[in-house]
Amino acid sequence: MINLDLAGKRAFITGSSSGIGYAIAKRMAQGGAAVVVHGRTEEHVVKACARLSREVAGSEICGQVADLTDAAAVGRLIEAVPKVDILVNNAGSTPSVPFFEMTDEQWQRYSDTYILGAVRLARHYLAKMIQQGWGRILFSAGTTCSFTPGGQLGRAENDCMDHLQVRRARPGSRLGGDCCWNRRNRECIYSWSQPERRGANFARCFKVWQDVSRF
Repeated sequence: MINLDLAGKRAFITGSSSGIGYAIAKRMAQGGAAVVVHGRTEEHVVKACARLSREVAGSEICGQVADLTDAAAVGRLIEAVPKVDILVNNAGSTPSVPFFEMTDEQWQRYSDTYILGAVRLARHYLAKMIQQGWGRILFSAGTTCSFTPGGQLGRAENDCMDHLQVRRARPGSRLGGDCCWNRRNRECIYSWSQPERRGANFARCFKVWQDVSRF
């Protein structure tokens, strides 16, 4: 198992009550980080925190419930968790819906989650990371081989990441997409596209990214 060595760090993973988000939260906890588990319902968050505490004995786990499409809810979330060292913007489902059946309301909700929700969190936490001189933000965009709103909006989320990367406030800061990307050599170092290896793939990607990226 790859050692992420995250002792003393606090990691916040959105959409981490299940699936890929939970796998990432688990690897962060195994690496020694204090983990903030997030979800939209209290029931799911409580169950995820209890499960994570059992699976990673001695880990520091807390849960936060918030709908990222609600600006007021995001504001309360930030008040409850004012500072983190690592932010993983993972929230957002990727249902396969025929293009002509997608309503404006559905598009709006997906875009508010994938893009605006992620931007609100990144805007707050990036400023804190720059102040403290260390931090990592990962936009874990939705990707798919078929048409889904998550896949399309994931590309827009990556465009947002690229904008922050180019216009970062401090030289050397790094923001990552859904793979570990070496921008200097224009190559993918590692991806975690295989569902059965989500946690391990994330650990390898994050470890390489952590080693080559410095504020």
